[in-house]
Amino acid sequence: MFSFPRRLHAILDYSSSVFLMLAPAIFGFGEADMETIIPIVAGVMICFYSFFTNYEGGLYHYFPMRVHYLFDLGIGLLVCTSPWVFDFKDMVYKPHFFIGLAFSLIALMGLLPLLRFHKPSLHKPAANIISFN
Repeated sequence: MFSFPRRLHAILDYSSSVFLMLAPAIFGFGEADMETIIPIVAGVMICFYSFFTNYEGGLYHYFPMRVHYLFDLGIGLLVCTSPWVFDFKDMVYKPHFFIGLAFSLIALMGLLPLLRFHKPSLHKPAANIISFN
């Protein structure tokens, strides 16, 4: 499966966090309500946990990439579903949906190679079927 190089992922993290923070001004939506707050907070969070990720773009190497991908997946799902969860879908939903979907897909592309599926056996507990490395 295709996965982004870590250096490219770092560039995408920081550029997309700035894009998310500027999205309300770029697309001309927002009354300083949830449709504006969600992308700004998501952009700040992406920038924050990218600083602490163990990759080329991280300043402090605390989080492994799999944790970073899980954060990306969580932020992507939050941004993607926010128009419906916070009920502003009638005002604007496309920027949130497509940006969140892109983040979720990139996170899944990074997470799937980290999953190793093992054949279950009778002497191993079920918790060892899927492992993260």
